[in-house]
Amino acid sequence: MKLTRRQAPRAKLAGMKKGSLTEEEVDRISMQLTGTINDVIEVAAGGPGRLGFALLLFEFGRAGTKTFASNAQRDDVIRVLEGLLGELRGGN
Repeated sequence: MKLTRRQAPRAKLAGMKKGSLTEEEVDRISMQLTGTINDVIEVAAGGPGRLGFALLLFEFGRAGTKTFASNAQRDDVIRVLEGLLGELRGGN
């Protein structure tokens, strides 16, 4: 059976074991999600370079297992994250 583009990432992730994730596993998940998210955004926004995204993955209860991916420049993501942190903390 051939998987559709939408089903393929789910199938790859479904085989992961339960329990703690390694940094390599988190990175693999991040790369799969990043490609899919970027493809969807480009179609929905009418082309590349029109809408940015940032993905932060972390494992609950483990401060060391985390990864970050984005289709934007690092400085742009930092600016947006700083604004979001201010909003989340109750600022402007």
